[in-house]
Amino acid sequence: MNAKSSEIYEYLKEKSPEAILYDNCDSALVGTARLYREEKWVEVAIYSYEALVGQFKDEFLKDEEEKLSEDDAEVEAMEWVDYNIAGGYLGIYTPLIIND
Repeated sequence: MNAKSSEIYEYLKEKSPEAILYDNCDSALVGTARLYREEKWVEVAIYSYEALVGQFKDEFLKDEEEKLSEDDAEVEAMEWVDYNIAGGYLGIYTPLIIND
């Protein structure tokens, strides 16, 4: 986790402990947002889409059982992030995913 991500993580843990944080995606954490959702003001995490894809691409490339090319790993990572992270709503504390 870099220094900025660490600051954001600590801020959310203190100010908005209900905020959802994705496991092993700390390097993609870029900020926070205060939103009005379901008749309540909440503070949520903001993640970089590109950094999330990069994180999962690296994980897919390390997989010894299924060797992927760089391009295939990137496509797989994009599909995984789109479906499993960006495509999910986990309630009012669901993080925002931004293209930066």
